[in-house]
Amino acid sequence: MLEALQEPNEMLLYAAAGLVALAVVILIAAAIIAARKPKKPPTPTVAVRKERVMEPYVEPKPAPKLDMPPRARERNKTEEPIVKQEASPPPLPVKKKIATMRCLSGQGEGQVLNIGPGGVIIGRDPRQSQFVFTGNSSDISRAHCKVSFDVSSGTFNLEDLGSTNGTFLSADKRLEPRRGFTLNSGDRFYVSSPVHTFELAVNEE
Repeated sequence: MLEALQEPNEMLLYAAAGLVALAVVILIAAAIIAARKPKKPPTPTVAVRKERVMEPYVEPKPAPKLDMPPRARERNKTEEPIVKQEASPPPLPVKKKIATMRCLSGQGEGQVLNIGPGGVIIGRDPRQSQFVFTGNSSDISRAHCKVSFDVSSGTFNLEDLGSTNGTFLSADKRLEPRRGFTLNSGDRFYVSSPVHTFELAVNEE
């Protein structure tokens, strides 16, 4: 009876041992297959270059002006150098030149006549002349000579108007008719004869 019980136990042991052996074989085979399987090469890493993005230019905002207190403003004003401007001298008054003709001898002695822009004509005709001789002065022509004054140069111009007895300088030089001669202040001339002598002068006001 004991032998009959031992036989099934031995069969179980043999079966278990076979299973263990089969498992070991399977593990060994799996290890061999895994060892022979080619390994995948490592995936190369690619460096990606990042492009630089240009940011738009933004103009900086001006710094806000700080309101200064009134006292600080007054202090700033007082600290600034004060430059005094010298007052320009007043313009000098323009002296006005006055040209005159004085009769030194003869008819009208002592008379002084201002010479205006149109000049002065000496003669017997009161319609043409400003310095008029009376009718009995037959040696003087109706319009004997003319005296004018040039303000810019300060000189006089003496012109004989075609008189009969002539117009003379103080050196007894007779002037050509209708041809002017330049004289200065203080010069003298006469008409017809030295009896009728005149002197020219320029005064300033």
